[in-house]
Amino acid sequence: MAVKCSACGKYMSSQDGANVTCTKCNKQLHRACVGIPVGALLMPSWACPECKLKEKRCNKDTTPIKPATITVANSSEVSNLGEELRCFREEMRQTREEFRTFREELQDIRNLVSKCDARLDKLENTVQTILESQEQYGSQGFKIEILKLESTVNQLQADLNDRDQELLANDVELSGIPEESGENPTHLVLSVVTKLGVHLEEKELVHFSTSPGPWYENLPAVTMDYKVHIDAGKEDCYFQYVQPGATFYASYQVLKGGDGMCGFAVRHPNGKIVHPYEWRQSAEYADQTSSGGYYAVCIDNQFSRFAGKLVNLYLSVIRYDMWEKYAKEVEELDMNIKNFTHSIQFVERNINDILQYQYHSRARESRDYNLLQDNNAYVLRWSFIQILAIAATGTLQVYFVRKLFEVKDNSSKTRI
Repeated sequence: MAVKCSACGKYMSSQDGANVTCTKCNKQLHRACVGIPVGALLMPSWACPECKLKEKRCNKDTTPIKPATITVANSSEVSNLGEELRCFREEMRQTREEFRTFREELQDIRNLVSKCDARLDKLENTVQTILESQEQYGSQGFKIEILKLESTVNQLQADLNDRDQELLANDVELSGIPEESGENPTHLVLSVVTKLGVHLEEKELVHFSTSPGPWYENLPAVTMDYKVHIDAGKEDCYFQYVQPGATFYASYQVLKGGDGMCGFAVRHPNGKIVHPYEWRQSAEYADQTSSGGYYAVCIDNQFSRFAGKLVNLYLSVIRYDMWEKYAKEVEELDMNIKNFTHSIQFVERNINDILQYQYHSRARESRDYNLLQDNNAYVLRWSFIQILAIAATGTLQVYFVRKLFEVKDNSSKTRI
């Protein structure tokens, strides 16, 4: 069983000659604690300072007495230092426990993020299954009808092309004329043909068109997902074209930077602010029946003078009327597949809702992951600084304790 020194409270050394034993009380002490150099010879009746104080002394003035008050005082100081070192070791143990708890919590968060990824993958598989079921249903139930419909459309297209080729022999086509804002195309065409010496009336104009619109103008649905960086003190605006009667949806969420909030506003094509500025972490806007035109979506970071923001911007334009148009064309061709078109439209709406939900889930996951990384870097940085400070403090304390008990011995052996 390990024995501690009666003076300083530390464990006794296992080296030979480093410890001494009192002949009175059988207590063991370090040689350095009682001022005995290593290698010095002891008297057979050697006693510790405490036992010497308890001995009855005769009144002999000639007897030299070694003062023990200094040794007792030093033993008290050593005990205090030993207590401080024990407290320091206890604090280090508690710090290790806190780090272990933090690692367990971090592992729980990672497991939660993994579960969220698994749920998102499951959702994607569900959407893929729905799309495959939709394709299988259309190919099995109406394969023959769709083939007949495609054949009829191809025949009509061929007839129209033949008629257009016949009519082009007597038509005049003008193209490549530069445009200016607010210019009337009809007046421009009449002016050009007059300059060419051709007499043409306005009722004889068959077709004229301006520059084509966006490439996605005739698509039934368009969704766009951006991750944009807004500099400190800046404002960025993004413009989205929306067809008349379409449904417009816009939302944003701050993923990283500063206080995690920024301004958000939506301007209607007529110039009116339909969603006023709000300094928030996330917001959304929806127009179920748009009048058409370019919507302006502005993200403002002017209140943050030093920190930039990483923002997730989501825009979608959906035209539900195109399904109704498709149903009318089918009815004109005596194809009664109304239930099928309603099912397709219902599935399309559900898919769009699932995509929006999936976008929100991924945005929240991205924001939580960025917050987790920032907190992890912050904790690791300050923990490392604290460990360095604790190590430096412990080293300094050990140095001064050793200096306190350092014995300068000029002789190799001393007899006590």
